[in-house]
Amino acid sequence: MEGVAAIFATAVPKMALLVLPATAPVERAVHDLRALGINAFGLDFQSSDRRNAYLTRGNLAGTEENPALVVATTASLRGIDLPDLSHVFIWGVVDANSYVHASGRVGRFGRRGRVVSVLQDERRQRDRYVRLLKSMGLIPTKFYRL
Repeated sequence: MEGVAAIFATAVPKMALLVLPATAPVERAVHDLRALGINAFGLDFQSSDRRNAYLTRGNLAGTEENPALVVATTASLRGIDLPDLSHVFIWGVVDANSYVHASGRVGRFGRRGRVVSVLQDERRQRDRYVRLLKSMGLIPTKFYRL
């Protein structure tokens, strides 16, 4: 989470999205990110904590003074349009379909954006992810080790 927080703090102008695996606890990620000083909100329709279920554009709006990091699972982000979104962080290796849907949240309607894949088991996950991206005709541009 520290790596995501560092990139978010230095590169995101208004809003970013952190995409977690379908079974990951959104509330825990939001808690951890807030502890790091990040303005994080959960997009979790199953959440019992209604403070983390932000469903309207007004609740999700980040500002240049206080950018927002929306945390969601691959299962809960389909069809969501966040116009101010500039970055999507994808946590772990996902399948091609989930990658397309997650990365498709940024750069919509001619806007520019970046997709950052966050991998924990560097070597094995990186090799698997590079194969996945190449199978979709994509080439990763940079690797960072945090």
